Amino acid sequence: MSYSNTRVKVPKLHDGCGHGINDSVTLKPVTGGVGDDDLVSTSSHFLKKRGRGLGYSEHRIVHEEPIRIEKLKGGVSLITVSAWRNGAGAATGGVGFMLSSKAHGGISLIKPYGSRVPNISFNGNPRLTAITAYSPTEAASAEEAEDFHNTLRQAIADVPAHHLLLVLGDMNARLGQESAGDRRWYFHPCTNRIGELLRDTAQECCMDITNTRFRFDGTLRKGQLDFILI
Repeated sequence: MSYSNTRVKVPKLHDGCGHGINDSVTLKPVTGGVGDDDLVSTSSHFLKKRGRGLGYSEHRIVHEEPIRIEKLKGGVSLITVSAWRNGAGAATGGVGFMLSSKAHGGISLIKPYGSRVPNISFNGNPRLTAITAYSPTEAASAEEAEDFHNTLRQAIADVPAHHLLLVLGDMNARLGQESAGDRRWYFHPCTNRIGELLRDTAQECCMDITNTRFRFDGTLRKGQLDFILI
C-alpha cells in the first residue's frame, strides 16, 4: 500500500441542515489492496491520525452493487465502486473513499463514472467535490487509456463551477521535466505516455498537478504514480 506525499486541506463541511461538521477535511490518495488485514490496518491508522477522508485506488473488493457503503470500526465509512476480475479470475482495480463519520454526514452526492472514476460531493461553503481515479497502466492499449481520460474529463466537466474540486488517485503516470525552463519538482527523469495524457487532461480542464509544486521529502522509493489535481 502506498501513500502520496501530498495532502490537501479543504473548507469546513456542513451536514444537510447547514450545521458545521468539522473544522477541515484532509483528503489523501491511497493505493493498495484492501484484504481483511489491510482494511483493519488502514482504518485503524485512519482513526489514529484523525483522518477525515482518503481516496482509495485499486482496493480489489468485488461486489454487485454500483456503490457499496460499509461501516467500519470507529464509525469510519468505506464507500466503494466494485473492482473487476481479470482473465485469471483475480480481483483487480476498484476505487472509492474512506470517510470519518463526520465527513460522511456531509455527503450530498455519490456518482460513479464507470468502474474507475467515482465522484463524491459534500455540503459546505463552498461545496466540495472529490473525484478519485484509477488509471490504466502504461501496458494498456491507447484506446483504453484515452477512454479513461475522456471519462475523467467528463466527470470534471460535470462539476458545477462554484464547487471546490479535487481529483486524486493512482494515475499510473510518470512525469518528468517538460523543458529546461520547467522549475517544478519531479521524481522521474522523463514523462511516459500515461503522463502525457494526464498533462493533457490537467491543461484541458484548467487544473494544476499539485505534487510537482513541492520537493520530495525522501519517502518515495520506487516512483511517483499518485497525484492530486486542483
